[in-house]
Amino acid sequence: MQGWSRTKQRRAQLRAGRRTTLVSVLAATILLIVTTTASAVTTSGGVTATDLSVLQQRTCGATTYVPSSTPQLRASVPQQPDFHYVAAQFQLLGAPDRHVVADSGSIETMLGTVTTWSAPTVADGRYVFRIRLQLDSHVPASPWGAWAVSPPFVVDVTLPADPTSITSTDFPEELYGEPTGLSPDGSVTGPSRGSITFLGGADTKAFVYSWFGAFFGVTPCPATTSDPSGGEILTTGGRAVLPVPPELQAGFHQLYIRAVDRAGNWSSRTLSYFFSIAPYIAGATPGSDRAEAESVPVTTRATTYVERRSSSSRGAERVTVTSRPGQRVALQVTAPQDATYGIQLAGTEGDHFGTVNALVDGVVQLDPHTGAPLLIDLYRATAQHIEVFVGSVALTAGTHTVTLVTIAPNPFSRSVRDHGVVDHGNSIGLDFLRLVQFP
Repeated sequence: MQGWSRTKQRRAQLRAGRRTTLVSVLAATILLIVTTTASAVTTSGGVTATDLSVLQQRTCGATTYVPSSTPQLRASVPQQPDFHYVAAQFQLLGAPDRHVVADSGSIETMLGTVTTWSAPTVADGRYVFRIRLQLDSHVPASPWGAWAVSPPFVVDVTLPADPTSITSTDFPEELYGEPTGLSPDGSVTGPSRGSITFLGGADTKAFVYSWFGAFFGVTPCPATTSDPSGGEILTTGGRAVLPVPPELQAGFHQLYIRAVDRAGNWSSRTLSYFFSIAPYIAGATPGSDRAEAESVPVTTRATTYVERRSSSSRGAERVTVTSRPGQRVALQVTAPQDATYGIQLAGTEGDHFGTVNALVDGVVQLDPHTGAPLLIDLYRATAQHIEVFVGSVALTAGTHTVTLVTIAPNPFSRSVRDHGVVDHGNSIGLDFLRLVQFP
């Protein structure tokens, strides 16, 4: 009986040992599975960065430009469970051969965030960048993931040339131009009364402009089409022609422009232009306020002829050649109705032109500042189209005579032979007379 009890006790001990062994084996197996799974994720090469971009990048047409010589590279680091440490490595590559221009080395970052790196100063040119990530970066010899490569971009920080000029035959600088199309009842009649021309450098692809001095609502890249009513106008060969909106009110106006290049960079200088729009005239059409010198009746004893000039209002002007001062050129103009008119003279300044006085119906026009006869100097070393104010005169409806009298050559005027006449600097190049009608 006693032997049977010992045998029973021995069997119970063996069963307990087998249960202990089974639990140990099962625990070891579970631990092995867990360890193997974690190791497989860590050694798989990690994850790849997404949403690669460059701070301030802007796409103009098919090209992405960056207006910074120290481009700030950015990428998203995806969230990964069970990992807390991650490193990133950026490389800036020159295109198209993709040589390494700059390398960030290993940068500690965080999962689920946007990581950035500012590259050192680089020259204007075409680049790409790439980034790779390293999970468990605190563990020695942790593997790096695959490179993610950005689309190409162009670093362009070179500003375009400043605008060179703003000109207009329709709206001369600091003088009155065409009448407004905005009637007293607030309605707008007819199309634009004229235009203003902008000139820039060969790298100027557009101009931004403002009637107020501040530039609002303009895009950072040259637009695909011009919008005359708002902010930006494209160029052809650095030249743009802006139609003046007919709804601009009569009176003084200010226009400001800056040049824009292919990358959307703006010129450092703002060019301004001041002019006035004449009061509303019912039935007025573009150019109806001008008496073209090549078309109106002219009386003179000097030699006179019509010369073709692209800068003139209708492609031509009247040139009067004389060898001595005192010659007179009388032009017939028509006032449409009884009113006060501002008379402006448009013509060409040149290196063989002289000084003149102006008379309206025989009355010498005076300089408002000095009270002496107004002296108009038509000399300039390089030919240029100009318009000057002659005087303000009350005229009745009908024909009137504006006479120009040659006074003396400018001290710098040169002598030339023109149409058989030796001109010592007394000639006149006249485009038109503008009659600005006031209420």
